Amino acid sequence: MKEQLKTLIENYYKAIGFELEDDLSLADLRKIAEKLPSITTHSYTDSNLKLEIENKAKYQSELKAELSEKELLLNQLSNNTQSSQNYANYLEQFKLMNAYHSEKQEMVCPVCKSNTPALVESVKFVLDSKNNLREELSKIGNYTGDCSEQIELLQKERDLLKKQIKKLTIEINNFEKLDSDFQKIKSFQEKSLILKGATESNIQHLLNQNKIVKGSIDLVEMMNRIKWLEEKLDGYDLKAKISEAETFLSKRMTEICNKLDFEAELKPGKLRFSLTDFSFYYNFNDKERIYLSEMGSGANWLSCHLSLFIAILHLNCKSRKSSIPSFLMIDQPSQVYFPREYRQSDNDKNTNIDENIAQVKNIFKVIAEEIKKINSDCGFEPQIIVMDHADEPEFNDFVKSRWKKDGDKLI
Repeated sequence: MKEQLKTLIENYYKAIGFELEDDLSLADLRKIAEKLPSITTHSYTDSNLKLEIENKAKYQSELKAELSEKELLLNQLSNNTQSSQNYANYLEQFKLMNAYHSEKQEMVCPVCKSNTPALVESVKFVLDSKNNLREELSKIGNYTGDCSEQIELLQKERDLLKKQIKKLTIEINNFEKLDSDFQKIKSFQEKSLILKGATESNIQHLLNQNKIVKGSIDLVEMMNRIKWLEEKLDGYDLKAKISEAETFLSKRMTEICNKLDFEAELKPGKLRFSLTDFSFYYNFNDKERIYLSEMGSGANWLSCHLSLFIAILHLNCKSRKSSIPSFLMIDQPSQVYFPREYRQSDNDKNTNIDENIAQVKNIFKVIAEEIKKINSDCGFEPQIIVMDHADEPEFNDFVKSRWKKDGDKLI
């Protein structure tokens, strides 16, 4: 996919007079493809489609000439191979027809019983010719084998040339179509939109065809990236860092939760949070795991969430290289204790009202204490912003600003 994507972008760049850098990675090409440069007023004068077409056509002609040479050589070698094979078959037949052989040194005339030295010489001559024939047949066999290897090599070179010529033909046709469009359309802005739109459409089609599927270059690149990250993380000893952070979170969450309105029946225990899968639970008596859905009361939920958020804020502040802003925003923690119009519904239960106010005041008090603790540990105070309906006079000490209907607004 990389080469196809590069060809699309490169053709577009050449058409508008731009130069594409060499040795760009697939990721770099993707970034360029996502935001192709717009055609400027100078692009049309800088581009020269006809010259590009001419150059490609010239190169195509050179390849076609080379292809013709390969085809001619292949044809000649094929004919030579066939001729040598026919000649070998002829000699083999000749060999079979002359299979007479004799080991006798003397021959006697069957009529007069006299020696015939001339016949002996003739037989010797035939035997020598037979040996020469065998040697010639052997040579022809080797020649035929060598020729086959050369034919195979020429066929591969021929097929590669055909592939290159086909690719050039497609590119030339695309450029000729673009040049034709340029000639037909008067407005250069319209020309640029057509060219850019066509290129973007082809790129999008290519990318859609090469989603992460088996055998895709994207998958290979992603696997290499994962391998590289894993090697980096191994050197960082990530497991030890995660374990250390989870231990710190558990200790701080449990300390904060013990100061909030958490059911006494569930104590003693420890809050746990996993940084790998974000699982959150309460470890009761170091044995039983109790998850939030099993805790029941809203007060327990609120205590767990506040403890987790403040502990994570503390952990973040401890890391000098952390890129996470050191502030926390909490929306209406009092909602658990103050349902709508609670004073009207609880006029006869002043004790309950006072208890609700005490619990909300305690939440604000714990938040203030934790800010001081983080300052003592990390050397600065993080900001915790609580947005709530704290209109009761008991909360005046904690209110920093009030958002009235016609006054200041939260931006």
